Amino acid sequence: MTENCFVQTEAVGRGPLHHHFVPGGLTLFLLVLLASNANAGALLNRTLKSTSFQTQDAMVLAACIANACTTPAIFSPAMNVTCPAKAGKTCTYYIHLESQVQVTPQDTGLFYFLVDSAAPTPGPTGTDGSFAWLTSDPDSNLTDHVEIKSHTVAATVTNSSLNQTHAIEVRIGCANGTGNTCEARSGFASVEVKVFTP
Repeated sequence: MTENCFVQTEAVGRGPLHHHFVPGGLTLFLLVLLASNANAGALLNRTLKSTSFQTQDAMVLAACIANACTTPAIFSPAMNVTCPAKAGKTCTYYIHLESQVQVTPQDTGLFYFLVDSAAPTPGPTGTDGSFAWLTSDPDSNLTDHVEIKSHTVAATVTNSSLNQTHAIEVRIGCANGTGNTCEARSGFASVEVKVFTP
């Protein structure tokens, strides 16, 4: 079913409004409105300035007892990445992680992304920087069930000094789904950070 609407137009300096019947006009209007809203928080026209890359070849283990979790284990080492801009100016960090992962059955495996000890904005992550890569899988285990997972976040930082270095941490953790101890492990992993400026 096609929806129609009237569009009012006025030629500048040429008199009254003119009414035009536009077939499918309401649909077109809504699509334009959605497109404009979708770009409201978009990061557009960024220029790549540098890329940092590192790998991990040792197992990293995190454990939680009941609902009291220990600090998620950090992928080592943390990365210190420079924003090549003046004080008060911004950079956008594109942070991409790929990793072998395992988590105990029925529990949730989590990645944590932190920039200067805070969740990245715009992310996407939770308010604590977390991202669930597996939730409540009964077949998941720490012996023979290894998966490859990846996630990417964007983080906008503002320098407080010229060419400030910002700390980027990627961690692994878990959340209990059974009331027992949960464990999550990371094996071989790589982290890539690209730095963009407006």
